[in-house]
Amino acid sequence: MRVINFAQGEFLIVGAMTAISLAEVAPLPVAILGAVLITTTLGAVVALVFCYIVDGNFGLLNDLLVRIGLIDNYFSFLSDPTASFWVIVSAMVWYGTPLMALILLAWMQHASSSAMAS
Repeated sequence: MRVINFAQGEFLIVGAMTAISLAEVAPLPVAILGAVLITTTLGAVVALVFCYIVDGNFGLLNDLLVRIGLIDNYFSFLSDPTASFWVIVSAMVWYGTPLMALILLAWMQHASSSAMAS
């Protein structure tokens, strides 16, 4: 089974934007190294947060579902292939949505300024 991983594209865009921003205040090699470190750290933080949320023993999602009454016992989301797939999808959406919102905002601002100019 082939898997398409869109995560590298998001990391590439975030890393490039970070390197461009850092290049204004630091030499280019330092900016690239800083971008790599910042991007890697962001990815690790997202992974750790989602591991904590869906943990089978003390995860926040399990606690919420038990308190609401949707499930009786804690469920290990990362042990079930289907559930783990949806956990990964939701983590990538959560990580990528702010970036896509910024890109859409930039496009909308550009489109409205170019429409006003003509």
